[in-house]
Amino acid sequence: MTKEISVPGMVNLIINDTPVPDRKVREVFAEFQPSAEILSARELTLDLEKNAATAMLGIAYPKSVALIFPGEGAKSLYSFLSPEVSNPILQASKWSVPAYRVLSGNKPISVNVEIPTNILKGINEERIEQVWVCDDVIATGLTIRSIASVVDSWLNRRGENYNPSLRFSFPTQRETSLIWQAFCWLQREDADIGPFKSQPAAIYKSPNSKRKVPLNSLSTLLSNSNRGSDARTRYSQKNFNDERKFYELLATLSTNT
Repeated sequence: MTKEISVPGMVNLIINDTPVPDRKVREVFAEFQPSAEILSARELTLDLEKNAATAMLGIAYPKSVALIFPGEGAKSLYSFLSPEVSNPILQASKWSVPAYRVLSGNKPISVNVEIPTNILKGINEERIEQVWVCDDVIATGLTIRSIASVVDSWLNRRGENYNPSLRFSFPTQRETSLIWQAFCWLQREDADIGPFKSQPAAIYKSPNSKRKVPLNSLSTLLSNSNRGSDARTRYSQKNFNDERKFYELLATLSTNT
């Protein structure tokens, strides 16, 4: 079950993926920036888990599924999964891979995905039939399409990577096309998901089809990393005339983490 979130003009979205209680985050933003709509990672995870559990019900052989978690946002998503959902997929292969967006100004133009050879070999040799890419947000679809491209390109190099000892395995080595699924908290309505069947907890859109809804995770805004610093700079420039007020907001939330 996927919900739809319609975001009116000038409103931006923030996912609370931190230990700070949702109520507290909403109170603080209501005081400092009322135009921000706070979405609860905990609530989104409950809906996402229902989608994942339903998808897993139709799979007789859990080890035929591989889960890929790209980048830091995916790690955040994984940390919110409950044991009730995590345990049934323990038999599935699970891998985290680095993923970096390449920007032109503020617009992502490509994603560099680093998938180690051991993961590619695992997909090739462990009877994997489905690959589930799990991320916090699918905005453009660049990340999931980049992963599919890297994996498919490697698997298609049959002459170099073909393992004759697996030629009689089931399913026959690379004669069965991979099924691609994407799971996330939020997916933008116009995201290009390529070969994927997507299973988002919610799809977000703007009544104005030309407007790209701004979306941030609170964990990134509070992070001490370079990525966090860049996100804070862009956020304060877009949403605050007084930068000090924005940092007062963050300081209020930091004391609750």
